[in-house]
Amino acid sequence: DVEKTKATMYLWVPTPVDMTSSDFAMSLLQQTGVVVTPGTAFGSGGEGYVRISLIADCDRLGEVLRRFKQAGIRHNTEALASRTEYNAVG
Repeated sequence: DVEKTKATMYLWVPTPVDMTSSDFAMSLLQQTGVVVTPGTAFGSGGEGYVRISLIADCDRLGEVLRRFKQAGIRHNTEALASRTEYNAVG
């Protein structure tokens, strides 16, 4: 779940359940050329997430979204529910 924040310029985005944050970050780089930071760069509690910086201008962020869409990367509420269940159990 991507939650609206009040005091940061980053998005913490959940990874697919079957991928580590490092594997997902590398996959995004290879598929889209977009660099994101694995959550584990900020400690073990960041596993299961990648961090996306929102400090670029709107045109550049739009390009990131276009590349994600072109690669078939999208928000998936079903997968997100699965991630939440995994985190609650795992």
